[in-house]
Amino acid sequence: IVLVDWSDIREQKRLMVLRASVALHGRSVTLYEKAFPLSEQCSKKAHDQFLADLASILPSNTTPLIVSDAGFKVPWYKSVEKLGWYWLSRVRGKVQYADLGAENWKPISNLHDMSSSHSKTLGYKRLTKSNPISCQILLYKSRSKGRKNQRSTRTHCHHPSPKIYSASAKEPWVLATNLPVEIRTPKQLVNIYSKRMQIEETFRDLKSPAYGLGLRHSRTSSSERFDIM
Repeated sequence: IVLVDWSDIREQKRLMVLRASVALHGRSVTLYEKAFPLSEQCSKKAHDQFLADLASILPSNTTPLIVSDAGFKVPWYKSVEKLGWYWLSRVRGKVQYADLGAENWKPISNLHDMSSSHSKTLGYKRLTKSNPISCQILLYKSRSKGRKNQRSTRTHCHHPSPKIYSASAKEPWVLATNLPVEIRTPKQLVNIYSKRMQIEETFRDLKSPAYGLGLRHSRTSSSERFDIM
């Protein structure tokens, strides 16, 4: 299981990092990462370059499951499939879905009312009307954990990100994957996706001046130099 995500290194310097981490018990370990300018974030060029580098690192007989969040779209899924790999991702926003062989496109948010704390699969559907891809769709809504925002005053307690993360956490999960239905149960796939947050902990190790290496305070404006660091 390989977790992949973007994160900013220096917002002022407009630099981003794309990282792949291996999901372990409780914490992920960084496998590979590469810095990009903000202008290339989520671009097909950056994604294809990153996947090619990752493929050169992994053993040739390995078939990883790439787990990503809703920021990764259909072009990413197709690039992963070209390598013969599997992918698992959350789907949010204005994405549409339809039955196979039909044109009954509907917003993915229409599925939210069907979700419950018991994970289930809807079978194979098509995602995105403009660039369709066939995949398995799953639904899950976790029970409220009653968490409160306790962001440290040492790390910008008024940052808007907690509100964004809170809204995302309250929304049911609509997951998409190219894994065959018979390989993993819906519950197993939900458990795998829940490991995705492990990569956020490693980003804090990299950036936080209070709890990590403090690269957030670096004056470097070169993505190449960040790769060396």
